[in-house]
Amino acid sequence: MQGKARFIFPFFLSGIMAFLMTGFVTWLNLGFPADFLKRWMVAWWIAWPLAYLSALIAAPFAQRATKFVISKAFSSEVDSGSREENAAKQGSKLEGPSA
Repeated sequence: MQGKARFIFPFFLSGIMAFLMTGFVTWLNLGFPADFLKRWMVAWWIAWPLAYLSALIAAPFAQRATKFVISKAFSSEVDSGSREENAAKQGSKLEGPSA
């Protein structure tokens, strides 16, 4: 990502993830007490800035890791696809013209 998007995207993503995770962890720790919503919102308010900073720091590493995995995982598919195409082309050359 380039420009402002590299700051805006992690802002929203971290907010959504912090919202969901703090709600889940608050529920795990407390159940549903009368002040559940208040405690959840306090936890979210504290967690979101930390999640945003973490996302900004982790994003370059995650992008490099993603490129590495894609290059390794899908390079064999690209190679096998081209091998299959080459074999099909060679097979049609060997069969000769159809009458």
